[in-house]
Amino acid sequence: MKEILYAVLVLGIMGAVFGAVLAIASKVFAVKTDERLPKLIEALPGANCGGCGFAGCQAYAQAVLEGRAEIGLCVAGGQASADQMAAVMGVTAAKTERVVAMVRCRGHHTAKARYDGIHDCRSAMFVGGNGPSACPSGCLGFGSCVSVCRFDAIHVVDGVAKVDPEKCTGCLQCAAVCPRKVIVPVSYDADIVIACSNHERGAYT
Repeated sequence: MKEILYAVLVLGIMGAVFGAVLAIASKVFAVKTDERLPKLIEALPGANCGGCGFAGCQAYAQAVLEGRAEIGLCVAGGQASADQMAAVMGVTAAKTERVVAMVRCRGHHTAKARYDGIHDCRSAMFVGGNGPSACPSGCLGFGSCVSVCRFDAIHVVDGVAKVDPEKCTGCLQCAAVCPRKVIVPVSYDADIVIACSNHERGAYT
């Protein structure tokens, strides 16, 4: 019986010693986090859309904190996020211009081939070398852009992708996946835009 009590006592003492060592080590080797980082992250919308050029909101906030990125790159958060981040960093935010995506195509072009493959613009591009549509620079209309939009801001209507500027944040993830590069950024307040990407205007209507 005494042997059992001694064993339990020894284990208890060892546990207490190891626990104390771990507690001390956690304080000695703890990585200090700048208290401004959580505030910077909170100022961002949390969309993690990559429009700022970083992997996500936390990565962008960390870059701002370390001076590797400018304030105002968050297109989804816009001016509101820029102002909040500037307040956290103790600086004044520059005015940001709201940018939205626009599809430079109005459709009405005919097909040069029948396509029954994967419903994806990038896959359709392999047909005939440049897709099944007669216009070499128009929207293919298979919705690759729709699949990557996190804001429900782009849809295919009558065979052509259309952007809702009220929902669009300007992250341009849609532009990144468009194989014909017909999606471009434009100012939300622009009065005049070129709505066709075809340089030979009227050749494919």
